[in-house]
Amino acid sequence: MEDNVETQNQDHKTEATKFKVAGWGYRHQQCFILFCTLTIAYSMRSCMGVALVAMTDFEDKGNDSKPLEFKTEGVLNSLMVVAPYPIFNWEKKVQDTVIASFFWGYMLLQIPAGHLAHRFGTRHLLTGAMMINCVVSILFPIATYYGGWVLSAICRVLQGLSQACIMPGLHTALGKWAPLHERGRMSAFVYGGQALGTVFGLPITGFIASSPMGWPGIFRFYGVVSGMIGFLLWFMAADAPAQHPKISAAEKKYIEDELGSSDKNKRMAVPWGKILRHKGLYAIIISHVGHTWAQITLYSEVPAFMDKVMGVNIKAVIEVFTKF
Repeated sequence: MEDNVETQNQDHKTEATKFKVAGWGYRHQQCFILFCTLTIAYSMRSCMGVALVAMTDFEDKGNDSKPLEFKTEGVLNSLMVVAPYPIFNWEKKVQDTVIASFFWGYMLLQIPAGHLAHRFGTRHLLTGAMMINCVVSILFPIATYYGGWVLSAICRVLQGLSQACIMPGLHTALGKWAPLHERGRMSAFVYGGQALGTVFGLPITGFIASSPMGWPGIFRFYGVVSGMIGFLLWFMAADAPAQHPKISAAEKKYIEDELGSSDKNKRMAVPWGKILRHKGLYAIIISHVGHTWAQITLYSEVPAFMDKVMGVNIKAVIEVFTKF
């Protein structure tokens, strides 16, 4: 009996010595999946400004939400699968409403999404968010043609509600997967998808809009990619190292020891009073508001400004940009 115990202890020690902290592990795989999730989410968020340039051609005709002199030709065209595609007579206020509608939903579910992530786990939450985005994005062209700007705004609200779960889900996942000594690097890599998604989202949207797929192809493309990320999250992501079926015992022990996530540890109370009285909290809030304001203005208003005010063919410019 004692020999068996000693043998098991030696096996655990041998496995622990074989584990290399600097090597590729399943914690890095989880970070890569989270990075892809955030990249696609921000690409979908930033595509609307450029898409509206291709979708609209406003003339002072009473702001009719119906397409300008457009009739469907066949079943595929009525489903917005093949050209020609409708152009809408939406004034600037209507276009701004469609853009802003995403953030109505995004704002409402931010705090509740954090509680959902802790209760149901990040795997279910992020998978559900990406799959909802997938379905809504694929149906968006049909909804816009038959329901006008009102139904398109409702679709964007649904996307905002689902994407509101992404950032809280990422925070929760990193809190369970990123060891303290690696948290800075891993967090920076994951949150880099926020900038990369916006940077790539604008040229990709313009390229698709100027292709034979037209503006409906933008939403079908992001819908398919979002669905792929949803499947990736469902089959390869895990809420915590203890729930991953393939992680080694050594890597699991390393992460749990770093985080102190043993069953014996008690949940600590959050010092809300000290947090709310700290000046750093408000400095972070102000800087984040400024950063987000500038970013949203960039990908929402600049495409319309270049197209309508400067007279620049935004689709042609972005198409040339993508060739370099």
